[in-house]
Amino acid sequence: MYGDKELAATLGGAPPPTPAVGRGSAATPATAWLTKIQVAGVRGIGPAATLEIAPRAGLTLVVGRNGCGKSSFAGAAELVLTGDSRRWAGRTGVWKEGWRNLHADGDPYIRVGLAIDGHRQRGDRVAGGVDGVG
Repeated sequence: MYGDKELAATLGGAPPPTPAVGRGSAATPATAWLTKIQVAGVRGIGPAATLEIAPRAGLTLVVGRNGCGKSSFAGAAELVLTGDSRRWAGRTGVWKEGWRNLHADGDPYIRVGLAIDGHRQRGDRVAGGVDGVG
């Protein structure tokens, strides 16, 4: 996860920093499963909303009506896990500043739950940077 400076640079159009290599190795990579995505005040999601995901092998489908937040959850997870968004690639700084939901109270945040090698972990990113990992 990154801090305020890296998040602001990425939102301003700079390429994201390269993440440090985590547990595991090239020969035996760590197994990671996404267990939940919690978002508040980002894109189409105003008040806090959580998408729980069963951590298991196979394809996971997220289905719902137009405007219910499917793309907002996917984009939020992408931003936290990669530090970037393909949807924002090549866009101007003005376009990238539109990630906040104007109808939400409080600070926006994105939290993802992960199960890495069988151990549940949480990674948080808030509007100004990182809110902890562990």
